[in-house]
Amino acid sequence: MSGGTVGTVLDGLLAVAAVALAVSSLLARARFPAVGLFIGFGVVVGLIYARLAAPDLAMAEVAIGAAATGALLLRTVSATSGVATTRASPRSPGRSGARRVAAVVAGAVASAAVLGVALAAVLSVPPRTRLPALVMERVPDSGVDHPVTAVLLAFRAFDTLLEVVVVLVAAVACLALAPTPQTGLAPAPPAAVAPLSFLVRAAVPAGIVVAGWVLYIGTYAPGGAFHGGAVLGGLLLLLVLTGRQPPALGPRALPSGLVLGAAVFLAVAIVGLLVGEALLDYGHLATIAIVTIESSIALSVGLTLAAFYLALVPDPHGALR
Repeated sequence: MSGGTVGTVLDGLLAVAAVALAVSSLLARARFPAVGLFIGFGVVVGLIYARLAAPDLAMAEVAIGAAATGALLLRTVSATSGVATTRASPRSPGRSGARRVAAVVAGAVASAAVLGVALAAVLSVPPRTRLPALVMERVPDSGVDHPVTAVLLAFRAFDTLLEVVVVLVAAVACLALAPTPQTGLAPAPPAAVAPLSFLVRAAVPAGIVVAGWVLYIGTYAPGGAFHGGAVLGGLLLLLVLTGRQPPALGPRALPSGLVLGAAVFLAVAIVGLLVGEALLDYGHLATIAIVTIESSIALSVGLTLAAFYLALVPDPHGALR
């Protein structure tokens, strides 16, 4: 079997697996299996992005779409385990199941139709005017060497700014779930055994270096703010779960860290306007501006992911965070 045939078979299996996992997750009657299927769906989608030569999206999907979101869903299911675990109405389970199947089928048909129209439109465009070719032509003018970073921070920076604001709003909602503004989000630390404490002390500095490296290489290779932020968020959770309370999760530092990414992004945009450039046009300082924005977003993303996970952790007094 040739390499092209193997690739085609693999792509077909991934497509079938993604649809099967999505449908199974929607139709699962129990919450834990539904979350497990959702996590599997995220991993398969990450593999699909990798097959499409989009490693940035693949890493983000697996780290955030599958791992972080899956952890949040598992935490939510554990916190609400006393609630009924089935989705069907006890009065008419058959009718509810039929409606669910019909909704899934209708959604699949509609998605396939939209995808088909979009694919036909893309294939009808002459090769020289397709978007990837246009992006690659303008990458040298963006201030970075990687096309994904150029698109996110230069060519469609306004969209990325709005996405950062959406993440900030979600983080504020998590803060609103904390019992009091004085307690912060970190729960009372449990006692950690000595070997685990030693491993954490060794792993956290190395993890910080890895996060900084992943952030830096985003200027010329797959990586960037969201990937580095995911690593930082994991380090914060590792510290909390092994008996430490990071100062970054304290009541004073946390709000400032959450707003840092959006504030720096907006400040760079305003400075550009003041010096006569267009909105989010960085001029000859594009590289410095993009690295500054990416660094601030990475810190905010790390704190936001930690806040998402810790917001519903029960405190020692029985309050639900």
